[in-house]
Amino acid sequence: MEDLLKSVDAYCAEHKLCAPGDEIVVGVSGGADSVVLLDVLRRLGVKPIVAHVNYQLRGAESDGDADFVRELAAKWNLPFYLKTADTARLAKDQGRSIQDVARQIRYDFFEEVRRLTGADRIAVAHHRDDVAETVLFRLVRGTGIEGLRGMQPLHGHIIRPLLFVARDELLAYARARKLTWREDSSNASTKYARNFIRHKVMPLLREVNPAAVDNIIRNTLIFREIEAMVKSEVSEFKARHVQADAGQVSIDLAALRATTAPVTLLHYLLGEYGFSPAQVRDILAPHESGKVFLSANKRAVIHGDRLLVTDLAGGTSPSYMLEKWGQTELQTPDFKLSWEIKTYGGEEVPRERDTVWLDAGAMIFPLTLRKRQAGDWFCPLGMGGHRKKVKDYLTDLKLSLPGREKVWVLETAERKICWVVGYRPDERFKVHGGTTSVLILKKTPREEPA
Repeated sequence: MEDLLKSVDAYCAEHKLCAPGDEIVVGVSGGADSVVLLDVLRRLGVKPIVAHVNYQLRGAESDGDADFVRELAAKWNLPFYLKTADTARLAKDQGRSIQDVARQIRYDFFEEVRRLTGADRIAVAHHRDDVAETVLFRLVRGTGIEGLRGMQPLHGHIIRPLLFVARDELLAYARARKLTWREDSSNASTKYARNFIRHKVMPLLREVNPAAVDNIIRNTLIFREIEAMVKSEVSEFKARHVQADAGQVSIDLAALRATTAPVTLLHYLLGEYGFSPAQVRDILAPHESGKVFLSANKRAVIHGDRLLVTDLAGGTSPSYMLEKWGQTELQTPDFKLSWEIKTYGGEEVPRERDTVWLDAGAMIFPLTLRKRQAGDWFCPLGMGGHRKKVKDYLTDLKLSLPGREKVWVLETAERKICWVVGYRPDERFKVHGGTTSVLILKKTPREEPA
């Protein structure tokens, strides 16, 4: 027990996380990890400020967690701040996952408390096992080197004093100290990807190699150093071949292609602008001058041997291209879109709002996913092929103006809209008896790694 205390003290000193007398906002869920974090920090002379979020996702259980943390703060004579949020409603209204919205609520609230109290930093209870699970989560979803280096002990105002400690050690400390905590019933559910990795994948990996977690952690340290080397190379390249002035960034593509890792370099050069990995690879392919690539807030244009990056012009929206040969998952600012083409054998077509089957043979690729525009029209499925303006269709659904502004459409290379995304496919592209291949598209909430 005392060994853990000394180890955390040394870890905090090594990474300059906190020192005795520092005021630290501590995120306390009521679970064992956060209760241990709170106990350890106060024993090390830190002045904790307890912050708890009631996400209202588990009814009386959520309220019980809030009461428990409030009582714990009172028992230890610590300041207590509570945030109550209707997380499920917010997620639905925003079209995002509950986990993503909960994470934003949590960190926004912690930062609010930090500013209000004048605290030095914010402490959260991520531990060694969380690092391994996060790396696997990011790996299977798709990530670069920055995703494989795991969590950092210090990131902005956020500190993670327990990042090197295994969960078993935390539980042993809690029992030895006779601490009490709350068990979150949702943590046992495997319907969430992160819980599935924790309860299903990690035990199997430990069967393959009992040192699986240790090896993953060891590799995160290697990737951390690799990332540092890559960033150094990026800085040198920027100094020689990137010009930035008058709201425009100009990148020498010829010089970039001559490097040993052009895709990785361009990924880092464009990373802050929101361009996807698929767009980065496409930019490096041969293109005539004038080819345009759009992210959520930037436009990149091929101009000879240079790539010019500027802000989006007023009224311009990002768009994404679906090539028949490249079935890459897309992540827009509003949602995620996955898709595949497969042979059709006459099976029943699902009737779901966010999943659609279209006759792949009836459309000309590439397809373009974009925000709806004035004048857009389509032939809503079930209306006998009659044309209808997308605006009128959405008005008939009594969709609010903000809601209509969030609507996307998918159109063919002939500029024919085949799907008003999340609402209705087009009659001209419906699956029928003569269909031989189907394009299956699925819209899901946009998610961010924790």
